[in-house]
Amino acid sequence: IVLDGYALDPLDGGVYDIGRLELVNLERVRVERVAGGVRVELETLAPVDHRPYSLVEAGTGQPRSNVFRGLFQAPRVLGGPLSLGIDRIDSRGMVVREPANAFTGWAKWGLIRDGAGLQLELRRSTAERTGPNGESLETARQDLILRARGAPAEGLTAEMFAGITGLEGGAAGADERIENT
Repeated sequence: IVLDGYALDPLDGGVYDIGRLELVNLERVRVERVAGGVRVELETLAPVDHRPYSLVEAGTGQPRSNVFRGLFQAPRVLGGPLSLGIDRIDSRGMVVREPANAFTGWAKWGLIRDGAGLQLELRRSTAERTGPNGESLETARQDLILRARGAPAEGLTAEMFAGITGLEGGAAGADERIENT
């Protein structure tokens, strides 16, 4: 799974947990079948207007399920675009005995000057579930991603992606950290 050019490492399983992705921030999803697997490319929203933009979605359902999503984008804050958002889902389960909730928050800020750009993104997601024996299972994942793009020469564009990811809890209950460049 690739988010705006940055590969999201699963850390706690064979594949990245799609439940940790916030839907309010997605602009485009591309799924491509490749030899040996599937490649999922995600593209997030980017400000395209000179005016700030906000979106709020809220809903309730049965049995006792709640969804809240919020997005704010401003094209010029401290020299570049700023995006903030949250995505929260809370449910009691099909038989009201399996409570679970997931929360994702993220902030993305960029600086664009003379054909070069720098973007810093912080993503944090938490999930709480009740296991089959009534035990509480909690996980938290945090990603800090740095993207840079520039044109060092005529007709040449260079991109750089770097990031650090941390995971707390999980199936093994151990904390992990990985750096990705």
